[in-house]
Amino acid sequence: MKIIAAIISTLPLGFTAAHGQLAVQRNADGFGKMLRHQTHRQVTQDLCSLECLVDSDCPMVCSKANDEDTFGTCIVGTSASTPQLTSPQLTSTQPTNPQLTSPQPTSCEECITPKIVPNVCEVDILIDMMETSVIGNHELLPQWTRAAFHDAGTYNQETGEGGANGCLLNFLPMRREPENNFFDLPLNTLMTIKDEFNSHRSTCVDISSADILQFAIFFATTRQKDTPESLVLGTSTANAKRATLRNNFLWGRPDEQDCDTLWVENLPNLNSAEGGPITGRCTAAGAQIKDKMINRNGFTAGMFVSSALASLTS
Repeated sequence: MKIIAAIISTLPLGFTAAHGQLAVQRNADGFGKMLRHQTHRQVTQDLCSLECLVDSDCPMVCSKANDEDTFGTCIVGTSASTPQLTSPQLTSTQPTNPQLTSPQPTSCEECITPKIVPNVCEVDILIDMMETSVIGNHELLPQWTRAAFHDAGTYNQETGEGGANGCLLNFLPMRREPENNFFDLPLNTLMTIKDEFNSHRSTCVDISSADILQFAIFFATTRQKDTPESLVLGTSTANAKRATLRNNFLWGRPDEQDCDTLWVENLPNLNSAEGGPITGRCTAAGAQIKDKMINRNGFTAGMFVSSALASLTS
């Protein structure tokens, strides 16, 4: 995991969120692929405070008694339905004791225009969902890491095709390719988390499959960094990791609408000399890395050197 995290730290953003400002400036996705301009969705201003633990910490939350309800109560800081103590005017026909009354609920509309970029409070909900799944099955962490890498590793810098585009999650034939064996459980779990997050009563989002895949690898490597720990413990280190996840990820990758299984040819096949002498396997693996990860994906020799040094010193 340390080696994978070290490699990830050297990648251009779009693959992870390590260099968010650079990616915003050049409008590029994983391995340098250019993002398409998004005009069909509206990104609204972040209404949530920078620090929050529960919904009531946020400026506005739409609270509904049932998920099927169209209207609910707008909560600003604390519940708008909190009873208020009022002092009525005294008349000959009114009681002399003050009456406890509740204000009329303020209606708030159903989420009409979901955002592709969640605010920090919404990301906190996503973190809790992912943590719940990981507590039940720790094997999801390396599986999500491999899956995110396989989605982004289809990128070909010569043609501009492939990349971190969600095809591995959205296009079933892609995961049926031999390079993508054993992905059903982690990908099905991730799709369930994505769907539940997008439809959660306290969110108004429509994040892409491309984003949830890359956030999954960011979640896995951040959670396991230094001392691995659950992110719901409330320790200073767990809270610092949550803050990293909330603030240091670049959202907004579009999903590819025309996926092609031929893009898996850009993934290195490190089993190409399986069963042969160790020297032959190492030579074959090196050739795969040079041909695909460097020539096609866009890695540089410097990335591998810095990754190796980082793994030795960590």
